[in-house]
Amino acid sequence: MRGPGFFWLSFWTNPAGRTLFVTLNVAAIVWMFFVLYAVQRASLDRSVLAGARQSAVGGGRGACVVGLVPTLAGLDATLTAINDEMAVLPLGLSRILGITTHLGIPPELPLYMLAAGVVLLTLGGLLLGAAWFAGRNAHK
Repeated sequence: MRGPGFFWLSFWTNPAGRTLFVTLNVAAIVWMFFVLYAVQRASLDRSVLAGARQSAVGGGRGACVVGLVPTLAGLDATLTAINDEMAVLPLGLSRILGITTHLGIPPELPLYMLAAGVVLLTLGGLLLGAAWFAGRNAHK
């Protein structure tokens, strides 16, 4: 009932536990971006736009990469390649059922990640433009 073996057994066989784990990880990532914004704002003593811009651009790049690779290569093929290296699931399972089918992962998930990345990058670009425009007009 303890140790890494139990964690992986519980993770792959308990959908509610897996959902809770993924939800907590996403919340931790969102918190990380908030902390990044707060630290940049405090340490650089810049405007609110500077920290938000850096957070949006950094998060957008990461989400785009994480969404683009499986979108281009295929989600099942990407997860199978990762599983072949890490051997988290039984090795034949991904070949027989397909990881996305076995775990109930929606096949459009990489597109959602890519869309979130594009939204964050667009927000960062708009904030960058607003900061540039505000700085340009401040000197007049």
